[in-house]
Parts: sequence; C-alpha cells; structure tokens
Amino acid sequence: METTNWKSIGGREIYDTLPTELREEMKLYWRNNTKIKQLDKKKDKLLIQLKVIRDELKTLKKHQTKSLPNIRYVNKNFIPTISFSLDKRNTIPSLICVLKIKGISKSIYCGKIEDVKKKLSKTLKEDCNDYSFNKLKFVLRDIVSKVIMSFIDITNINKVFYEGSDIRFDNILKKYKTL
Repeated sequence: METTNWKSIGGREIYDTLPTELREEMKLYWRNNTKIKQLDKKKDKLLIQLKVIRDELKTLKKHQTKSLPNIRYVNKNFIPTISFSLDKRNTIPSLICVLKIKGISKSIYCGKIEDVKKKLSKTLKEDCNDYSFNKLKFVLRDIVSKVIMSFIDITNINKVFYEGSDIRFDNILKKYKTL
C-alpha cells in the first residue's frame, strides 16, 4: 500500500473534508507510525547498550580465565579445610576437629559430644542438645571457619600455625563470642 503525504497535496484542507471514520483511521495510522519510530529508536539504543555489555563481559571473562590458576593456588594453599570426626577409641565417642592448610594438618580435641553440645549451647545461647551429628558438624564448621584465620599465620610458609597461638576448642568458642 502506498503512503500518501497529505501535506504535499493540500494537507489540512483535504483532511478536513474527509469523512469522520477516515479521519480517525488516519489519526490512528499516524499515531502508530510515530510510536513505531520511537520504539525503533529505543530498540537501536538498547542494541548498542547490549553490544557494549557483551564486549565488557567478554573482556571480564578473559581476565577471569587468566587469573583462575592463581585462584586455584590460593584456594589450595591458603584456605583451610575444616573437618570433624568421631574418635571412638573410648566408650564415649569424642569429637575431633581437623584443620588442613598448605599440606599441614592440625587436630583439635573438642571433647565428648554431650560436652561439646553444652559448650555450644552456652556460646550460641540456644539449646543444642537435640542437634544431630550432621547439624552439630555444620554449626561447628561455621564457627571455626569464622575465627580460625586469627590463629593461622599464612605469611610464614614454614610455620602456618602461630607458635604462640593456643588453638583449643575453648579458645575458638571464646574468640567466636567476641565477634
């Protein structure tokens, strides 16, 4: 369908002589035409922004890929691995916390499970007696992970744990209380 430029052939005079239905149709056409142009401009701006974002993402991903080996080295050597296990050598099992950093392991005796739950209840000010073993390990891992770096010297490669640091379960709980 061919569009007619009403302004070039008398414009307003011809428009005024048209029937009402046709005038309304023309108004709607021109409104839609204007809206289409606005949306096309908006789309073009968004496409330009999208291209900028894609370029920035590409650059950041390249940088991230280049730094990945360094991050893996840091994670492997400087972030401690915290695990808990049961020592069943006695009739009443005891809980042991094992810290591993830079290939060096340190075991921390936590105590009998019931005693650990009592100490934990005092520290957290909530009843921990009904905690399952897995829930207990989860809560303890969270506590130890928050305070353990104050007991560890990662600047001295040969001696990871401070010589004067007294890493005991009671000290870890005291340190956690002060946070």
